[in-house]
This record gives sequence, structure tokens and C-alpha cells, in this order.
Amino acid sequence: MQGIPAAIWMFGPNWIRSEISLSTRECDRLIEIVSSAESDNKHGRGGGRLRRRRAGRRHKLTLTPQSAWMYDVLYQVVTDANRERFRLLLSGIERAPEYVEQTAGSRPLRWRRDYRHRDIHDSCKLTVICQLSDPSAYRGGDLQIFDDGIATTVPARGGFFVLLGALFWRVTPVTRGVRRSLVSWFAGPRMR
Repeated sequence: MQGIPAAIWMFGPNWIRSEISLSTRECDRLIEIVSSAESDNKHGRGGGRLRRRRAGRRHKLTLTPQSAWMYDVLYQVVTDANRERFRLLLSGIERAPEYVEQTAGSRPLRWRRDYRHRDIHDSCKLTVICQLSDPSAYRGGDLQIFDDGIATTVPARGGFFVLLGALFWRVTPVTRGVRRSLVSWFAGPRMR
């Protein structure tokens, strides 16, 4: 992995970009794991399910021997970000990370926030977004975060953004090419 030991670059007060990043080879490897799981699912061998939606294709990245390295990276990114910036009590990954493919014509990811205060026990405290596509492979698809105004960014391939689950965020429409990313949610006792 590139960028270890990790230093954190702070952008807004409630979101950051980690210096930890995946290499091109690691991004390709993760995309291949998802493609392989999709093929296994079509042939009745289990694996996750790649669903087509108007918002693009989605696949749950379940913890397997092939994907365990990515879970380790996610934990390292969040551990560093939480130590450097957020200092939240976390219990782990809330649910399986989601691989997302967006293409021209697919519905954009609308404004959303991942924290739900009604959850009594664990709720999403941090959202982690990993960019798997090279930004030159698509048009549009900008990551926007609403925190004291709208911040728009185009993450580098392999880059990670970590934001408070209570922040609103979205991805603008992709107008050409394919944008691939991995979104993960880290939980902890609800905020008081």
C-alpha cells in the first residue's frame, strides 16, 4: 500500500482525506474480486450479488479470504482518521462494504447521510469512500460533501475519504465512462 505510515490531510472540520491509498494494482484486484463473485453467483457458487439499479450496479463485499486484505485496509484508514481527527467510540464495520459502479444514464447517488440516531445500539458514525476508478476514465461523478457549504472533490484513484456519518454527501451524475468506488460504514454507540 502507498502512504504508510498514514498522515491525515484535513479538509473540512467533519471530513478528511487519508494519505493511505490503494495502488492501481490493488484497485484492479478489488474490482476483479467483485467480478469473480458476480460470476460465482451466476453459476450457483455463492458469493455476493451484484445488483443493477437505476443508480448503477452494487455489490456487497462480504468478508472472505480473498477480500480480507481490503477489510484490513479499511480498519487502518479508519483507525488513523479516528485517532487524528474524530476520536469517536467505534465498534467496527456496520455492514458489508458496498462496491458501486455508476455509468452515464444511471441515477446519481442523491444527497444522503448514513447516521441514524434512532438506532439504539450501533449506528454509522463514519462513512468511508474509496475511489477505485481513475478520474480520467469518466466524466461527472464528483463527490460532494455538505459541511459548512458544499465541498466538491474528485478523489484520486485508490484514495480514501472519511466523513462523519451525520454529514450529507452525494455523487453527481456520471455523464461518460464508468465510476467505481467502495463505500463502507463504521459503527459505534449512538451519539448523545
